[in-house]
Amino acid sequence: MAERLLGRLDNAATDLEKSCQLDYSDDANEALKEILPKVKIIRERRQAKEREQQSQGKSKSASGTVPPPASKPPSAPEVKQERPVMVEEEEEEEETGTGPAQNGKTENEESEESDTDMDVDGTVPPDTEPPQPMGDENIEVTDEMEEKAQNARDSAMSAVSEGNLEEAIGHFTDAILNNPKSALLYSKRASLYLKLKKPNAAIRDANAAIKLNPDSAQGYKWRGMAERLLGNLEAAEADLEKSCQLDYSDDANEALKEILPKVKIIRERRQAKEREQQSQGKSKSASGTVPPPASKPPSAPEVKQERPVMVEEEEEEEETGTGPAQNGKTENEESEESDTDMDVDGTVPPDTEPPQPMGDENIEVTDEMEEKAQNARDSAMSAVSEGNLEEAIGHFTDAILNNPKSALLYSKRA
Repeated sequence: MAERLLGRLDNAATDLEKSCQLDYSDDANEALKEILPKVKIIRERRQAKEREQQSQGKSKSASGTVPPPASKPPSAPEVKQERPVMVEEEEEEEETGTGPAQNGKTENEESEESDTDMDVDGTVPPDTEPPQPMGDENIEVTDEMEEKAQNARDSAMSAVSEGNLEEAIGHFTDAILNNPKSALLYSKRASLYLKLKKPNAAIRDANAAIKLNPDSAQGYKWRGMAERLLGNLEAAEADLEKSCQLDYSDDANEALKEILPKVKIIRERRQAKEREQQSQGKSKSASGTVPPPASKPPSAPEVKQERPVMVEEEEEEEETGTGPAQNGKTENEESEESDTDMDVDGTVPPDTEPPQPMGDENIEVTDEMEEKAQNARDSAMSAVSEGNLEEAIGHFTDAILNNPKSALLYSKRA
């Protein structure tokens, strides 16, 4: 969006295409559709100029004059980003028309899944202890309560380092009761319940974390791990995918890779069973017997994802042999783009303020720093809701300096 605002349409198209591939959004796709016709003209004119230069070079060679080698802009170094394994499975889901199962399952859905006779290693029976104490998110957290919560959290982390998980859970409970608006505290306690093989308790805490913060990658991760421990592989897959999308982590991705083959078999068997039921229904109808309506589990609400317009453009680039321009441009490339005399509405001159503070990604982020980052992020979101964008940027900067490894924080500030 920023490259589009500066009038660099080729770069903007590249980034918006990539964004839609990773996680489709209407605003990115609309911006892409707006600039693609102009980008197409830019690329056609560049190709025409390249063909003209090649033609001139050949004619000079024919006359005995060897032209100097063409100045070719250095290509930008390729950034290899390992795509979490979940993408291929998402594409397969689109083709088959089945998505990840929702956490709220009917008895029918559970029986269908158990019919697969799937051997899931390391599962445990549900824990049947009474639900753990949960905080009241509607209370007003005073400074004194927040300080008590921080002290309890510090005590919990000390207990964890000594291997006293039950004691740590008690301290986290004290922290949650004093600051029930912290998604991070619920996520921490969920991780401990998981270590103690109490997946149901972990799911309750993860649900609380996600309710407080819908972008809680930790909440989705621990809930996915807990669902996997219970053998609910489709629910586990959905949560682990979401966690990796929000904030990629190796352990979540490894768990996802482990269960994907089994999830695929579950879905294939369900589809085969549905086709068999449909076939039986048709044969009964043909014989004059109208079967009772099949009991079909309620399907998850269909999420309509419009195919980004960029696909056709990508195919055209493959045919012509030219790809999107790299961000690192030479003076030649810039002059070629300006030669198009493209009228780009809504552009602005580059901002000339000093660069904003950036975090040091090499530092080790402590739990205290992560907590500070979370609090700063909460303050930023409050400022955004009140329209105080400069103040929000200040809070996001504080969050980034405390947790410079969070891509989400940089994206929010951008």
